Amino acid sequence: MIYVFIGFISYLIGCITAGYFVGRWFYHADIRAEGSGNPGTTNAFRTLGVKAGIATLLIDAAKGVLAVWIGSVLAPEFGAYVAAVFVVFGHNFPFHLRFRGGKGVATSAGVVLFFSPLLILVLLGVFILVVVATKKVSAGSVMAAFAAPFVTWFMHKDQMLVFVIAFLGALLLLRHKSNIQRLLRGEEKNFSWKRRKE
Repeated sequence: MIYVFIGFISYLIGCITAGYFVGRWFYHADIRAEGSGNPGTTNAFRTLGVKAGIATLLIDAAKGVLAVWIGSVLAPEFGAYVAAVFVVFGHNFPFHLRFRGGKGVATSAGVVLFFSPLLILVLLGVFILVVVATKKVSAGSVMAAFAAPFVTWFMHKDQMLVFVIAFLGALLLLRHKSNIQRLLRGEEKNFSWKRRKE
């Protein structure tokens, strides 16, 4: 029963969709009606600006850390793993936005940060290198997600952790399906720090 409770609480934490609330409360804008229409970090940077983008990134990552910490306290053996999955589900499929949320990059990063700060540094390095080389955030996210389970196994040899990271990576890749298709067609937009006026 405790794992059901952890999953429920983690899902609700994940539903705190930072980009949507930051846009509504501080910019009087619905981020879903601008840019890519996604309420995540990249679209917050593109449509609301650097401050909103950073706030969205930090809040969404903090959700991952908080949920997994709560899970680890309530059920030390497996609670953190349950929380990891459900907090990302909450971010990706928030009930208050008709289950149309973000793509889970920042929240997944928060989850990984809790389990292994060194691992998140390695994956962040992969992300940055790919983004610098391609100027496309989606490419960095996709490559980091693909590399994550292999790097996790190499660094930790924890089968349960590898399984959870692989699951989150697969979910992230699925959420980036349209981005991957645009990347393959050479149509994906480059990232810019400047707020886009539409």
